[in-house]
Amino acid sequence: LSYMQSIRSIEDLFQLARETHYVLLTTERVIVDRAVAPRVGARPGEAWFRVTGMRWDKPGGTPICYIQSFVPLRYAAAVKEFPTVRGALYAYLEEKSGEAIEDVIQEITAVPMPDAAIKALGLESGSAALLVLRRYVTKSGTLIASFNWHRRSGRAHV
Repeated sequence: LSYMQSIRSIEDLFQLARETHYVLLTTERVIVDRAVAPRVGARPGEAWFRVTGMRWDKPGGTPICYIQSFVPLRYAAAVKEFPTVRGALYAYLEEKSGEAIEDVIQEITAVPMPDAAIKALGLESGSAALLVLRRYVTKSGTLIASFNWHRRSGRAHV
């Protein structure tokens, strides 16, 4: 299995969302811990939404990645509508909030696949992942930050 992702602009990210299929699994309110807070633009101990989902190459096709997104509570009304959103969640939040994205911060690292992602992707215990963390920032701070765990055989070109 191979998946190629070539991204040169925020429009390319939006195109990726249109060309693939996102399935929302859970939405929950969580307290952001010391490990996650600086990566998503939060303060430790703050309450945020954690939205878990999977991206597929097509409906019923091959899973591409397991995703955990963190969204500030100030976007609660938009988060409630996530189950009906088609397309990129960041674009939906940008539209609903009226806040323009000023910056996209991206980190790419090789890491062990978390157990939840292993289970969701149907992989063997101990599998490796390419972790892509994207944080979309407006004047008000983080709009959404998403941890995307891609299966080892996938390739991402940025």
